[in-house]
Amino acid sequence: MIKIAIVEDEVVEQERLKKYLDQYQDESGVKFSVDVFDKTFFFVEKYKADYQILFLDIELPDGNG
Repeated sequence: MIKIAIVEDEVVEQERLKKYLDQYQDESGVKFSVDVFDKTFFFVEKYKADYQILFLDIELPDGNG
């Protein structure tokens, strides 16, 4: 299973990324575990070096990707 983190403050963009990942998962059979963070602080607080893929927003209210 591939561990993915999405760090995005806009809910619409979070949902868009999750939708694309779900579609790819259905078509390819590759399984994902996705964690979504809406603030840089929450991501950094929980971060462990076990994510294989990171989707980082470039401009966040409390930091930059």
